Amino acid sequence: MTLREFFVGNPRVKLKFYSDTHKYFLEDKQIPNASDLAKVCQDSFPLILWSAKCAAEKFDDLIEPGKPIDEIQKKEIFQQIKTAHRNTLEKAGDIGTNVHQHIEDYIKTDSEPDIYNEQIKHSFSLFKNWWDENKNFYEVMYLERVCYHSLGFCGTVDAVMRDAMTGEVVVFDWKSGSNIYKSHVMQCMFYLMALNEEFGFDCKRIMIVNAPKTGKLKTKAVDVTKADLKAAKSALLLYQWLNKKERKVKNVNVRSRRQN
Repeated sequence: MTLREFFVGNPRVKLKFYSDTHKYFLEDKQIPNASDLAKVCQDSFPLILWSAKCAAEKFDDLIEPGKPIDEIQKKEIFQQIKTAHRNTLEKAGDIGTNVHQHIEDYIKTDSEPDIYNEQIKHSFSLFKNWWDENKNFYEVMYLERVCYHSLGFCGTVDAVMRDAMTGEVVVFDWKSGSNIYKSHVMQCMFYLMALNEEFGFDCKRIMIVNAPKTGKLKTKAVDVTKADLKAAKSALLLYQWLNKKERKVKNVNVRSRRQN
């Protein structure tokens, strides 16, 4: 277990971050991060289809026509199919972590890393090409910056940069999944809110760069409006409502009365 501590926010607070579980704590109380909050607006239907696809592919991989299986093998096959989506997700998370680290190092050093995994290599190559074409348009301010908002949430933003032409502050997020979703935009809006509060920025721009493990690069630029920020605050309230502890109802002795 790796524990890191950060002094962030305005006013300053001490956050504890456990990297193995990716959880943040304020005064020993766990607080939500931006990705947790963004999940309240995540469309779960594509995830259901994706999970079913993982299970079907694992079934096709394990079952051979005409080959008998005994009861122990059946149980093992069942378990592998049951956990196929989870194992795929963990692998994707490992790939994403590696890609993020390579991106950060490349921005800092301009040195290309040695990569042997084909999916990581493809994802990083897409980002490298994009960054080489666009880096002169931005001034890097922060990379992997932990941020906190007094409303009680936090997160780690991938990058904060200043537009070299307009002087505007821009929140950047790197994604290595298959697409860019509204929940990703929502996640970045929480980063934006926290950074604006801590540093007094008037940041209104978000840029999401999606370098998938297969396929082509996608980017999405968003100019954040007051209505967008209102939606983000509503998402925070919904998250708090969904995750609040149920109040215990005291047992009340009710005496029955005989009807005359």
